[in-house]
Amino acid sequence: MVSGTTYSEPGLHQIWAQASVCVSELECVERTELKQTVEELEAELKAREEELETLREEVEKASQLQTQRDSLTQKLQETELKGAELLDLEQRLERESFRRSLRSLLDTLNPKILQLTELRDTQTLTHTHTHTHTPSYETL
Repeated sequence: MVSGTTYSEPGLHQIWAQASVCVSELECVERTELKQTVEELEAELKAREEELETLREEVEKASQLQTQRDSLTQKLQETELKGAELLDLEQRLERESFRRSLRSLLDTLNPKILQLTELRDTQTLTHTHTHTHTPSYETL
């Protein structure tokens, strides 16, 4: 209270009432604005939490995909190594098969060559004793 002035005077009372209404309206506006600001901040916080959860899920999926990729890379390397080993084995088996076939052919041809050599030698001896001119094996 201001000295010498009372609030019971009609003009001051009316001003005081209007000021009180204005203060109430300002408080109401401030509360509304604060409430709206809080709601906006809560909505933004919720959106960020959802975004954070989405990012966590994506990180987890990326981690799982990386694990799968590493596993598939390992399997691919193992498969390539086995393929190279199988190719090497196949080539060795082909060479061994070729050697066996060649050995079999030589085993078959050697007796024939020996027989032909003996036949030629026999004919050469016969030819020298008979003095007849028959074409020899060497001229054939």
